[in-house]
Amino acid sequence: KKSFSDTLIHVPSEHGQELVRLMTSGFKHEGRRYRLQVFASTLEEDDLLEDLLWALVGLYLLVLVTIVVVHRLVLRKVWRPFHGILAQLKGFRLGTGGGFAEVPTTVHEFKELNAAARGLVGHANEAYAQQRAFTENAAHELQTPLAIAINKLELLAEVGADEGQPMAAIGEVIVILERLTRLNRYLLLLARI
Repeated sequence: KKSFSDTLIHVPSEHGQELVRLMTSGFKHEGRRYRLQVFASTLEEDDLLEDLLWALVGLYLLVLVTIVVVHRLVLRKVWRPFHGILAQLKGFRLGTGGGFAEVPTTVHEFKELNAAARGLVGHANEAYAQQRAFTENAAHELQTPLAIAINKLELLAEVGADEGQPMAAIGEVIVILERLTRLNRYLLLLARI
């Protein structure tokens, strides 16, 4: 008769005794009776689950390490132009005359950022140069009327006898000082702009 039982059997491939499901059956062949025993390990499922768990954990760690490494390497390469532009912007000082170097990249957005930063730096340098030239010219233009006014007043102080000449000199000083006042007003307006 065919029978099933759970028993311990020595399994050489597992190097010890294993819990197995044993099927025992008999059959007759050429007049002789034979007993057939077939077993299947019930613990293999547990071993299989444990091996599968360790394989999944190992695979998960491998995928995680691969993602981190690829993320670091690829993103570092992809973001290199951005960091180059940022470093140039951090190092930019107005009035030093330093330009903004082209940062080579294949990413369209970084090309646009580079062009915008170059335009901004160029505009800032140009505006600074114009403002500096204007300030130097304005300082020179203010100094000239002041020097003339001071000269005229000194001349007026030296000439004391003639009444007609001091009045003409005073008129010239007033005109020069009015010009200086207008120039000062224009400078203030330009400074506000």
